[in-house]
Amino acid sequence: RSGGFFTGVKSITDSDWHVVDCMATRMCSRSTFCGEEGTWTPTYVASTVDFTSVTYDTGFTGGKYTKVGDLVHIQGAIRTDAITVGSASGVIQIGGLPFAIGGSTNGRDGFIAGSIGVATDFATDHPVTLYGGAGTSQIIPMTRNSANGATANLVVGDLDTGADKNLIYFSATYKS
Repeated sequence: RSGGFFTGVKSITDSDWHVVDCMATRMCSRSTFCGEEGTWTPTYVASTVDFTSVTYDTGFTGGKYTKVGDLVHIQGAIRTDAITVGSASGVIQIGGLPFAIGGSTNGRDGFIAGSIGVATDFATDHPVTLYGGAGTSQIIPMTRNSANGATANLVVGDLDTGADKNLIYFSATYKS
């Protein structure tokens, strides 16, 4: 970039970041991507007793991931068309992560915190954030009832059983 404080400093391009990524893993040449990319299918799962059935809107539901070394970035969306609750109970989890969350179960290294961009058409409380712990392949959406209120786990009763409901867009990064 020329001018200002950065006179003579080269702009970093996408190919430069690629070299940095590959040098960090020491496994790839400049011409190849040093990670893994793919798709995954997020699902709503009840923690105690699962739903009798869930029908997902396939036009919305799906996810992508990128993994470089043990670092995994996920993004996804879920929308339901029908839920038969049956005896379902407990906390709602988003299941099907492409890789289990790594780290220890008693330390900060085995934890995931993610963000929710959109959450709409839930029966009661709407999720605002999500988290997960080491050794699992699920993340747990959390709700907040007021701007300064405490967070709580999303539960079975928060999901709407109708069509085009429970839409959530989310992302997270974690170590596998």
